[in-house]
Amino acid sequence: LKLNPNGVVPTLDHDGQIVIDSNVITEYLDEVAPNASFTPENPVARIRHNLVGLRMPRALEALEGIIQHIERGQLGALEAIDMLLAEEITVREGRRIKAALQMARLATIKTLTGFDFSFQPSLDRNRIMALASLEFIDRCSATIKVRKPVNQDEKVFGRLRRREGEARPKAQATKPDLPPQRGGAVVW
Repeated sequence: LKLNPNGVVPTLDHDGQIVIDSNVITEYLDEVAPNASFTPENPVARIRHNLVGLRMPRALEALEGIIQHIERGQLGALEAIDMLLAEEITVREGRRIKAALQMARLATIKTLTGFDFSFQPSLDRNRIMALASLEFIDRCSATIKVRKPVNQDEKVFGRLRRREGEARPKAQATKPDLPPQRGGAVVW
């Protein structure tokens, strides 16, 4: 703590000059002792060294492919840097989103493909899947549920209309392109 207020190692004391952090120390030693190289001479090796120091594993993985594109003349220096950073950002953003979703503890989305029909034997898998596909809409064959009269007034009104010779009302199709003769059903 006397040399490094952060209390971390490594810490270098060179003639009263305190240097902390391993990357900074290696750069400092390269400056003060040029004969003893602590960082790689090769630029690609130096980039790898720096990517490791910056904890950028995805950029490190993508480096070889990007260098090949540069050597073929398909990428310039700025595009290469952009691609390296984009690779790393993509991975980090994916991890951040995954962690946020786990912390949110959202309910998992359930679909029919994952439903266990053996758990609910009263459900007919084929009928449920047919309903889910909505093919009946394309065929214009909608089903209309006919309800029975719910009170005495409706029963009496229905009998009076039949005595007077009125036809029972037909349900109107709600989809404008349905032919009227297909959408009819008796509704009370």
